[in-house]
Parts: sequence; C-alpha cells; structure tokens
Amino acid sequence: MRSLLLGVQSFQGILNCLLIPVKLLEVYLQICRTPNQNEKKNHPERLIYMTETGIRVRSKSELLIANALFQKGIPFSYEAVLALGGKNREPDFTIYRPSDGKLFIWEHFGLMDENVYLQTTNEKIAFYARYGFHPFKNLIFTYEEDIQNPAHIHAIINMFFSR
Repeated sequence: MRSLLLGVQSFQGILNCLLIPVKLLEVYLQICRTPNQNEKKNHPERLIYMTETGIRVRSKSELLIANALFQKGIPFSYEAVLALGGKNREPDFTIYRPSDGKLFIWEHFGLMDENVYLQTTNEKIAFYARYGFHPFKNLIFTYEEDIQNPAHIHAIINMFFSR
C-alpha cells in the first residue's frame, strides 16, 4: 500500500484506483509506483534529464512531457514494462486516466530523420495496433515538431485526460 500511496497525487486518485477493473489493477499499481522508476532500465547512462518528480528520462522532450503530466496531476510511469502478446515493451509513458481507468501509451518519436529509427517507429506503431492501442484512442505519439511549444503538450494532455 505504501508504494501505491507514494505515486497517487490526490485522495481522488486513490478512490479512482479502488474503482478500476481488476484487469487494470496490476498495470495501475505499476504506474502508481513512481519511486525507483529508473531501476533496471536499458542504458541507464542515457537517463540524463531529471523530472520534477525525480525520475530520470532520456531527452529534453520526454522531460517536458513528464513534467507536464505531473503538473496536471496525471499518474504515469516512464518506460514501465508492459507485457503484450508475450512480449515485454517499454513505452516512453504508460498512463492511467484517473477518470475512467483507461490505459494509454504515449510514445515520443524524436529521431525521425534516422532511417533505422523510422523503421523501428513504424514497427512499434503496428505492434501496438495488434494489441488494441490505436492513435487518438489510447495511443498518443508525438514528434519533435509537436512539442516545441509547451502549450501543445498541455493541449494534448487536455485532449486525452480532461474528462
């Protein structure tokens, strides 16, 4: 219970957590557990930007997204292991929408000018689609151009999480 309380931003968040469907409980508990989110990450030496919550992220763009989510009181996990179809994935952000228990994945694609990264990005989007994560439904993805203005990040957050 201690780890759950550390990650929930408000009493309402705790109540919402108690009301979510059982199948989301395990994912939500993982998302709520914000302390030590940087343990056992691939390439921990690349986690160089510190968020307002004390989580280290890999890019300034991810820093902006994480801080905006925190400022809006949206519980999230950074690079949490998510098992889909027997494969473990680590989306940039796994987000539980407190109002209804809906699970979202947010991927930020920052290196689209690199061919290998572009191919991996396309494969990642197709993989998520096979497991029910679709753009504008429960999959958010952004590019560098999308977040150059911090107001755009807040607009995206409002679009998906203000319900």
